[in-house]
Amino acid sequence: MEMTPSRRNPRVPIDANMIEIHRASTGYLRLRDISTEGVYADAEDGACLDTAVNLSVEFCLPGDDEPIWALCEVVRDDRVGLRDGHALRFQQLSRRDSARIERYVQSYHRPIAAPLARARPIARTQQVVMFRAVSELLC
Repeated sequence: MEMTPSRRNPRVPIDANMIEIHRASTGYLRLRDISTEGVYADAEDGACLDTAVNLSVEFCLPGDDEPIWALCEVVRDDRVGLRDGHALRFQQLSRRDSARIERYVQSYHRPIAAPLARARPIARTQQVVMFRAVSELLC
């Protein structure tokens, strides 16, 4: 999960295709990360998207076959070498789709086990402390 000082919401990696429709033309983007505010994507066809342009987009979250439709604004166009990345901010998104994205972002970094602070020390030998797993760590 990545947070920067200007970022209000966490973003997580995603590997999915996005179809963008702009002025009756269709292009394809490859999603790299997602947050509840927007997505970052690479242009598959080398298309350059101008900032402040609104796009209609469609994509599916990993493991979910139901598409998400949104209206996005291009807020940044990053051209680095052969990569052509675009930061897109969601302008219009249904509550249901917004909740689906939020669940995906939150579940991406759901802890696998409780923090080590909950473990109890059972032996102390020459500066080495061994911990016995508390049953909730195994869940």
